[in-house]
Amino acid sequence: MSDEEVEIYFDSIKHETDAAFLICFESDPFDPVQHWIPKSQVIDMDENKKRIIIPEWIAYQKDLI
Repeated sequence: MSDEEVEIYFDSIKHETDAAFLICFESDPFDPVQHWIPKSQVIDMDENKKRIIIPEWIAYQKDLI
């Protein structure tokens, strides 16, 4: 597994549980894309800038890059 980190910019956090964030990408308002990101894999997050930093392998697994 790679130790690389990636920045992902999202449109909103639709839901949050004790274990994960449901981030939403609304490029198509009729078919928004949503992904659960485990909190244990979040390296950094800035809700004001709508940015999350996660390991590269998680981004590939979720088809975010």
